[in-house]
Amino acid sequence: MKSLSEKNARILRCCQYRADEPLKSLAKDLGMNLSTVHYHLSALKRSGIIRRKVPFINPYPLGYSRVAVYFSLATETPEARRNFLSHLIASEQVAWVEAVSGDFQYGTAFISKSPHSAVQVLSDISTATKAHLIHKKVSLRLNFEFFGSRHLAELDIPESTIGYGERGQRFDPDEVDLNILSALGNTPYESVKKLQKYVGLPFATLKRRIERLENAGVISGYVYRLDLHPLGYKVFTLLIQSRGNVRALGEQLRDYARTNKKIIAMIEAFGEWDYELEVELKNSEDISRIISELYGKLGSSLSSIRVQQNFRYFKYTGFPALDTLSASNSSRSYSDTNDLLHAR
Repeated sequence: MKSLSEKNARILRCCQYRADEPLKSLAKDLGMNLSTVHYHLSALKRSGIIRRKVPFINPYPLGYSRVAVYFSLATETPEARRNFLSHLIASEQVAWVEAVSGDFQYGTAFISKSPHSAVQVLSDISTATKAHLIHKKVSLRLNFEFFGSRHLAELDIPESTIGYGERGQRFDPDEVDLNILSALGNTPYESVKKLQKYVGLPFATLKRRIERLENAGVISGYVYRLDLHPLGYKVFTLLIQSRGNVRALGEQLRDYARTNKKIIAMIEAFGEWDYELEVELKNSEDISRIISELYGKLGSSLSSIRVQQNFRYFKYTGFPALDTLSASNSSRSYSDTNDLLHAR
């Protein structure tokens, strides 16, 4: 699929962050019949535009945090680079690994109970593979808001966001809860029934457990993960450092992000920068216009804006893969590591 029809664009726009809602509800909001929505959704999945349904798992009520690290690698051989990335991908604490451009070559995020453990993993892998991290920056993720690809189509539906962060609530999971979250985060999730084969629980028990995790805010919702690169879209991240009142800048950026539909996500962070805006564009020149707009509107509150382009994910998962899941199951969350030889 090289382009989206107007109908496909409207369906994607409507369903992206409502992946667990009945098709009947989506069809009603779209003003289409049920069979039409089902047909086009199936076609979008077959084409790879819709990758899969992904639960948004909020690790903070469980006592975990998300720690992002951006870095470049200095290696003597391509093998050392591939070995480093392969080890990083295999680490069960790692949520995602991606290739980027700009000040860094790669980005990764850990789901762990301590930022120190993330740094230790990277240090151990570096020592084992003789690949040296340079230009590294650590960012503790405090809050993530996902707006979705609103630029795809104009729809008369309420605006909504989904995400994760520290909300003050706590949930004490048992081993069964952690196994369920690990399965949700690391295996293709289509339905409770299909999830049963990964966790070995009766349907009613599994359904009740998932509902309890949803009610506790551990599972904050479900989205369709899209791949719009074949359609010519590119993803950029703006790394924004404040000058002065960080909270006030956050509110201003949030207002801007809600009105600019090319912004698909906003992250509040603690580290080298204070906020990240993820932007999805067809025309790369538009990123300069957005930066100019931000300086024009918020210049007195901004210290700096750095830009990086996000190329591809080597791994993407929602929650650490625990030992109770087999390697064959958890490996579905990332790409063939042979592809890493071509990474920047």
